Amino acid sequence: MLEYLENLDAPIRSAISRAIRDALDELSDQHPSLFHDFLSAAIEIYKESAKPPATIYNEFGMVAKSSLDQKDPWEVRSGIATTYKEIAPIFPESELVSFVAFLIEDGALGDKEPNVRQEMQDAGISILNLHAKSSVDVLMPIIEKCLGAKHNGSEEQNRIKESAIVLYGTLARHLDDDTRLPPIIERLIATLRAPSENVQFAVSETLPPLAKRADGEKISKYVERLLNQLFAGNKYSERRGAAFGLAGLVKGVGISALADYDIIRSLSAALEDKKDPKKRQGVQFAFETLSMSLGRYFEPYAIEILPLLLTSLGDASGEVREATADAAKGIMKHTTSYGIKQLVPLALDFFNQSQWRSKKGAVELLGTMAYLDPRQLSESLSDIIPEIVGALNDTHKEVQDRFFKLLKNPSILYAL
Repeated sequence: MLEYLENLDAPIRSAISRAIRDALDELSDQHPSLFHDFLSAAIEIYKESAKPPATIYNEFGMVAKSSLDQKDPWEVRSGIATTYKEIAPIFPESELVSFVAFLIEDGALGDKEPNVRQEMQDAGISILNLHAKSSVDVLMPIIEKCLGAKHNGSEEQNRIKESAIVLYGTLARHLDDDTRLPPIIERLIATLRAPSENVQFAVSETLPPLAKRADGEKISKYVERLLNQLFAGNKYSERRGAAFGLAGLVKGVGISALADYDIIRSLSAALEDKKDPKKRQGVQFAFETLSMSLGRYFEPYAIEILPLLLTSLGDASGEVREATADAAKGIMKHTTSYGIKQLVPLALDFFNQSQWRSKKGAVELLGTMAYLDPRQLSESLSDIIPEIVGALNDTHKEVQDRFFKLLKNPSILYAL
């Protein structure tokens, strides 16, 4: 039946996967080696289909045009991944090591086809969730070797690490002894230095359930370590990674962590350092990732920090202004109608600032609000329009341009 997994029709591949599951379930008792033989054959088929197609030459010994048009037979790899997920309930524990090695060392988690990558990750999560509890100590070193490997700059390695992190977190949930969690969290935090935002985001998504089980003293140390990396990291990727890690810890511990560990106060204080733009940029990274991770639960703090954001939109450093604009957009994306109503007056106050970049930022913020919630913004038009009309006489061309652009915003026109 394996040959039918390469069918171009996804429903047919799914049907074949279910048929293979039923056959293995029915016949494995009579043929003890059947499961092992099937898995070995599936891995070999996967490896063969993952190879680049052979080059085709014409009669003159040159690469034929048809060679360039060869299609990647990803369907068979997708069929194998779907089959792995289907057989998850009956997967034998004796095959776990070879399966995880296949995912990581043979590169199945880094497949060039996005659908296959996701299906392989889903299959890995399902199998580890069901069967890995007694094999954690054997499986973890395989994943840790992957996470600790020196970055070689390849996209495939980034993709494998991204999914390996998810599997690592899945394994960690099987641990009954919370005292074994700190080394795992340490490993994840160390991985945040990887120069890949996808990997950093994966760590951020994996940390919450582990952080929830960690004791307060350990969390305090992790927060301090990440804040230091956020403020003093030499590389952009290090500061960005620290922001993702901080967001993951806060999501796991709960939003009260922002006050309990003085996170907002520390971030606000760092913005006052006018000599270090990297530190100020790191603060904006943290505001963005906290909003991304906490969603609307971050809104009370968003109202508190908005004046800081608007001031930073006038920062002398272009990198800080860019990071602030991204943070503001992220925050607005998760703000409720109530929040919009609270934020509009704060934004209007900055129309009277002497710093033209702050004015420009306030206008851009209103434009973002208009796009996200035109109905709520329309209720504040009586306050907004006079300010806009007065600001049209601003002497700075960029401020004027932003005001005219705001007036042309379809949401503003709708509100009018």
